[in-house]
Amino acid sequence: MIIPQDILDEIREKTSISNLISKKVTWDKKKTNHSKGDFWAPCPFHSEKTASFHVDDVKGYYYCFGCHKKGDAITFKMDAENFSFIEAVKILADEAGVNLPDKHNTKVADKNKPLREIVNLAKNFFKAQLRSSSAMRARTYLSSRNIEDSEITHFELGFAPQGPETLVNILREKGYQDSEIIESGMALKSDNSSKLYDRFQNRLIFPINDFRGRSIAFGGRALKSEQNAKYLNSPETAIFNKGSNLYNFANARANYRKESCLIVVEGYMDVISLNKFGFKSCVAPLGTAITSRQLELLWKISPEPIIMMDGDAAGVRAANKLIDILLPLIQFDKTVRFCFLPQGNDPDDFVNKRGSGPLRELLTQSISLSECIWKRETDGLIFDSPERISTLNNRLKILTAKILDQNLRREYFNYFQKIKKTFFSKNSGENRQDFDKATIRSSKFTASKRYSLKLYQPTEKTKNSAVAKKNLTIKDGVELLAQNLIQLECFLLAFLIYNESVGIEIFEKFISAKYNTKSLLKIKRDLITLDVEARNNSTIPEAYKLEELKNEIRKILNEFSAQTSEDKFQLEDIKEVENIIGRLLEKQKRNKLLFDEFNEATIEINGVPDESLTLRLKEAHEAFQKFSEALNDKELDLDEGFIKNSELLKKFIDDKIWKKP
Repeated sequence: MIIPQDILDEIREKTSISNLISKKVTWDKKKTNHSKGDFWAPCPFHSEKTASFHVDDVKGYYYCFGCHKKGDAITFKMDAENFSFIEAVKILADEAGVNLPDKHNTKVADKNKPLREIVNLAKNFFKAQLRSSSAMRARTYLSSRNIEDSEITHFELGFAPQGPETLVNILREKGYQDSEIIESGMALKSDNSSKLYDRFQNRLIFPINDFRGRSIAFGGRALKSEQNAKYLNSPETAIFNKGSNLYNFANARANYRKESCLIVVEGYMDVISLNKFGFKSCVAPLGTAITSRQLELLWKISPEPIIMMDGDAAGVRAANKLIDILLPLIQFDKTVRFCFLPQGNDPDDFVNKRGSGPLRELLTQSISLSECIWKRETDGLIFDSPERISTLNNRLKILTAKILDQNLRREYFNYFQKIKKTFFSKNSGENRQDFDKATIRSSKFTASKRYSLKLYQPTEKTKNSAVAKKNLTIKDGVELLAQNLIQLECFLLAFLIYNESVGIEIFEKFISAKYNTKSLLKIKRDLITLDVEARNNSTIPEAYKLEELKNEIRKILNEFSAQTSEDKFQLEDIKEVENIIGRLLEKQKRNKLLFDEFNEATIEINGVPDESLTLRLKEAHEAFQKFSEALNDKELDLDEGFIKNSELLKKFIDDKIWKKP
């Protein structure tokens, strides 16, 4: 979809970016100058106490000196509320009174307009009725559930009074036809006559909104036990499809942040209670099991929403059913986690009784989809025969085959192979011997625990195997890998310190890179702090701070070379600097993967006879055959040390594992 540039410019011109952003932030009174259109606030995109987020109302532009987020009204709408470009443009155009051309025109006569108007009138009617004397039972119920006025206002809760034609008559007075009232879902036709009667009567009302926050339907909770259904939803209409919408979706998307989580619960009250306790990104399906279309909506907000299940048998059954829906849909950036509440609890009960802290703790204990599958296929079962084990293997193969993404399917297969090995070893009573750890050392410089190796120790069962007879010790090889990693990380920091003006993009990549030694990690943190302070015009002497970091880097560089030339880190061409940093980051990533592979392959041989080495080692061998071929790819920027290390690992697998004595 292409929207002309002049239309986009008109939208930006007619949209006050400060008014738009003010809904998400509180302006800093000391730094903000309203008359000049100069606004400052703590950034809405990352946690901070200082006001480093700047908005220029005249130019229609924002920039954060902390996280470097920047853009205009359209990009803010996209980033802050997780809208797509087209969605953001449509909403802003509508608010600014700008007509979009052709099919994008939001002002074109909408055949569904009467339905939207009827639903909106009904919502306002229900809201007003909640304050009436006839709604005493509804208000008492809300009070018993600890729902306060702020939640009632936020979620626009209402009350449908008793009376067959109360709402129908109001809509008729507004000029709407009976056919339109029926089509909107607000009324039903009597079987015995042509008379209409209100669909919702004597019920607490929950408005259901679309992705733009417009009301499209309602959910109604019965207030008397003798009513036919505890919960009653609007029927599907031209503007409402139950399986394609989620309760509180617009609010959840607007409040979602990467550091938070998107929670999926069962009902309206669960959403409202969690919102009250600070869990703003929370949604619920509309009285049905989660559909594939609803999953796609969830993934528009978060790549890994957490499905919160009630702590009973029904909750487990619901999770098990969802697994089969999920498997054909998941991708590397589209999956879910499961959080099971204690027995007899639902989210509403749990958070009201125990508070937000225990719920956050429970969310941290959520399990992955793969873990949930394993639990479903093994819990309560006994695997005491080849037949039962074979049945489990076949079940896992069938389930894994449903995953359409080839790479992900292979990872799931490998995961189940590993967990089976641990599971059956544990349940057979065999105790695995722990490995001794050897810490990698280089003169005065010590790598972190991450760069340690669990060395092979032959057991009584394996002392005569080929591996044991070869007297396998690969400590030296791992030391080479570890030191290469440390050196790469040190060089990366040196280039950043000696060249102060690298681009934002490369700096953000640097921030995301992980460092596995305390001294290097400290330098990274200090460098980030220095950058933030500099961008905020801090009074801290930048040159002094920078010199401190240079001294720290010099000390570590001297561990690798007695005569380290600082000139090689100082380049005039900033593009060349950024290219070097990019290559170093790539090498760092690859070396980490290589080290982990080396370490993991070594661990796998513990306690396993040469004749029964696992599938995992076979896969490692095949992987490194392909890896060796990739080394010849001209596009790979690999140094001599990296090639040497990869060949070392391949040689270890070939010579020490596959060859017989």
